Amino acid sequence: MVQAWFQGASPDLEDRAPARAFRALDPDDARNAVTRAAWSYIANG
Repeated sequence: MVQAWFQGASPDLEDRAPARAFRALDPDDARNAVTRAAWSYIANG
C-alpha cells in the first residue's frame, strides 16, 4: 500500500507523486510536503 501511495498522484502534492516531489522541489520543502501528504492520506484514506 505504501509503495502504491508513494508512486501515485497525490492531491495534496498538486497531483504529483510523492516520489516525484523529491525531484521537483527543494529537499526541505519536499520533505515537509510529503510528510503532510502522508499524514493526510493516513487520516483520510
